[in-house]
Amino acid sequence: MGRIRFIIMAFAVLIIGAILLPETEVLAASLKKLKGKTDITRMDEQGNIVLSISSKKLEGAGYKYGDVVKVYIAGKTIKMPIVSKSADVDEGKPALLVRENDPYIRLSISGGSFAEKYGIATKTVHDDGSFEWAFNDGVTGSLKVSIKLKKAGAYADEYSRRKNEGIDYLALVNKQNPLPEDWEKYLETTFLTNSVGDYVEVELKAYAACKKLIEDVEENDGIHLELDSARRSVAAQQDIWDRFMIKYGEEYTLKTVATPGYSEHQTGLAIDLYFIKDGETYYYNEDMVQHPEVWKKVHAKLAKYGFILRYPKGKEDITGYGYEEWHIRYVDDPAIAEYITEKDITFEEYIEEIRKQEESGLINEGEDTVTKVTYSRYSGKNADMFLSKGDKIAVISPSALPSREQADAVVNGLKQWGYEPVEGKHVCDDVRTEEDILEDLEWALKDPEIKAIFCVRGGYGASEIADKLPLKLIKDSGKLIIGYSDITIYHSAWTSAGISSVHSCMSGTFLGLSEACMEAEEKLLMGEMPIYTCESSSYCRTGKAKGILIGGNLSTFTGVLGSVYDCTKIDEPYILFLEDVNEICSISTDILPY
Repeated sequence: MGRIRFIIMAFAVLIIGAILLPETEVLAASLKKLKGKTDITRMDEQGNIVLSISSKKLEGAGYKYGDVVKVYIAGKTIKMPIVSKSADVDEGKPALLVRENDPYIRLSISGGSFAEKYGIATKTVHDDGSFEWAFNDGVTGSLKVSIKLKKAGAYADEYSRRKNEGIDYLALVNKQNPLPEDWEKYLETTFLTNSVGDYVEVELKAYAACKKLIEDVEENDGIHLELDSARRSVAAQQDIWDRFMIKYGEEYTLKTVATPGYSEHQTGLAIDLYFIKDGETYYYNEDMVQHPEVWKKVHAKLAKYGFILRYPKGKEDITGYGYEEWHIRYVDDPAIAEYITEKDITFEEYIEEIRKQEESGLINEGEDTVTKVTYSRYSGKNADMFLSKGDKIAVISPSALPSREQADAVVNGLKQWGYEPVEGKHVCDDVRTEEDILEDLEWALKDPEIKAIFCVRGGYGASEIADKLPLKLIKDSGKLIIGYSDITIYHSAWTSAGISSVHSCMSGTFLGLSEACMEAEEKLLMGEMPIYTCESSSYCRTGKAKGILIGGNLSTFTGVLGSVYDCTKIDEPYILFLEDVNEICSISTDILPY
């Protein structure tokens, strides 16, 4: 979380090429060619010995992870296995660490410092919290290491098994929940050096997603993001803890630094960012907090790539940490990230929702079925409500505030579909009142040139003005409204007024939705009705039903029940449609009585 600058004694070396590791357990390198000697270049912050072995000395071969080698160093002969992470051996045991995408080979100790254990170097921690390594007497920077193959070990099968199992991207690590015991056995990481020279390790998928986020922000906002820190080992977290205790004392340290073993940074999924703008680097916390406009743009794009803001403002009593604009967490699934972001909840609250669902028995994976879609032109009642090329469509956001990117995506997407989008006055206001939301809505309903209303996003906000919706104006306008999520409140009002509406994606339509879904939405707006043919499931009952389609987002719909816009009270048969993800379902008490 906090930026810690490390002072590490380093010995310059030219590293040619990289170590290439395949997806399987086979090491794509020949250790037979390492029978010669190699120089030590430096110690890393964990006290691993970093060796100057180039990729040319690792070509040609096929030894497996788990093979045991003899290492001759500082007058000692040490047997150790070849591993991709030090956690693949018992704590306190040495290993030859050969990691994917890491251009260095390291002599490592699981849960400790190789340099200190074997008397090669000593770490000194200074009063200001910085530290440095120094070779012990009689040991120099040109210390030689000789590595020879000993025999095949029993680690390879275990390594392969662990690689296949993977990690839980929704693992909760905080002050109350420690890092899972077997986490580092399954973690796959990559490595990079940032613009200020810091060495950063991060989980593979998180880094791939973060690169896309960085490209997006740079291309569209002119801001270059960099990774400040990501994964920390238990030993590294202990170092930070010790330095803060020395410099700031126990009270401050407890508020700002996670206890070793309880730091989210140890997952490899938490990333601290810094940024470069107009040629100036903003690296330190006190500088970055002066630019909320930068972080607003970054935060608006996080969910798209599977990230959440981990420590949001005003949630300190839940997360245990203060607001950190730069600290993001990878959850893998953009839908989950979007859900957490739109509901404005913390990761802790989301995990608690899941726990309650599991306890209630409401989670059921169901069965996969195949759905075929064909289209038929609608020619029934109110067929004139559908759109034609060139129609004007109001673009508003009558719930949560969207990002500029989301609003632009809708405007540009509708233009590509052949419409003329007209943006409301208050779509992306920095501060917006209920009166502003209603002003945009009433303008869209009253303007005779506007044919339909396209909502930019859902999210909390619609419920705040539900009792102020102009029901008569909605009925008189006869205009389609398009959206989902919390726009369900508007769907219910439209249904109560006897007007049709379209439950479909909003800005997400133009920000990565599948082509099939985009096609369905585009055709539907023009009156080409989708006809779905689905395979049966064991959860289905055979029969026929006809009625008005009502419903929408489950958690929002339960709040509509019993209100003046409760569309279940219409005097016609209806078919109830519900959508939601990872929500606490009040279905037994709120919906079933209806």
